[in-house]
Amino acid sequence: MTTSFETLIKYFKNYFPLNEEEREELSRRFSERKIKRRGFILQQGDVCRHFTFVVSGCFKMYAVDPTSKEHNLQFAPENDWITDLSSFYSEKPSGAYIEAIEP
Repeated sequence: MTTSFETLIKYFKNYFPLNEEEREELSRRFSERKIKRRGFILQQGDVCRHFTFVVSGCFKMYAVDPTSKEHNLQFAPENDWITDLSSFYSEKPSGAYIEAIEP
């Protein structure tokens, strides 16, 4: 059975090889989280602090307008990334939610 970290390494190998030092650095920064359906990895008003690689399931990023209508901004299926780049780089609160639509 393939671990989540091995899945991430395999993803990177599709684009460029990682040497041992890079793999070790990645392993120090890697943490696995299991998110249930309808669980959040980011909520409006929180500062985004992570890039999330989706090993399995699917996430959506959306914003809610003043009339409470949801606007989908991004979907991230397996082997894809999701983050609020604006919040991550500015270190300011996010205007978006990132929610699991599949566990």
